[in-house]
Amino acid sequence: MFVYEVMRTPVITLRPDDTVRQAIRVLYGNHITAAPVVGERGELAGMVSEIDLLTAELRAANTLDRNFPETSLRVANVMSRTVVTVTEDTEVSALLDLMINMRVKTVPVIRGFELVGIVTRRDLMAMLATPDETLRDVIVELLRRECPAAASCDVVVRDGEVELRGGLGEWDSREAEELIRTVPGVVRVTRAG
Repeated sequence: MFVYEVMRTPVITLRPDDTVRQAIRVLYGNHITAAPVVGERGELAGMVSEIDLLTAELRAANTLDRNFPETSLRVANVMSRTVVTVTEDTEVSALLDLMINMRVKTVPVIRGFELVGIVTRRDLMAMLATPDETLRDVIVELLRRECPAAASCDVVVRDGEVELRGGLGEWDSREAEELIRTVPGVVRVTRAG
């Protein structure tokens, strides 16, 4: 399964010159924990998270200069400039590994320099939370439509692991397995008999 199958679009973005308060309102209003920051030409300039914004607000509140204007705090001053990104054709398993090892919650998806999507840990959780019965129904319909030779197979799904049972030739089996792997929520495909 690939990132393009689980990424969210369109992406809610911020600009470097947005105020911290504007950014807080955008994140809060859209129920998101982080957002990419894009430049004039739409290129990815950074990433800003709730903790970046809250830290900036706390520091401003604690400053000795109580006349510090709210509008002087800009996203450009608090965003992370080093951003972990992936491309649309990155495998979801590689993305998950990256998110775990780099300890990031939100990963922008790019095509060249263009921001085309975003994936959060919550998106991956939703994908994995798909009930087995729903996965089975989707797989059976997909096989019926795209791989008729495999349509007569018995499909068993348990915790996202799919087992194909029944007589299938090697070629048909490979084709069916490749199709099944494209279904969001499938973690492994095996064949019995």
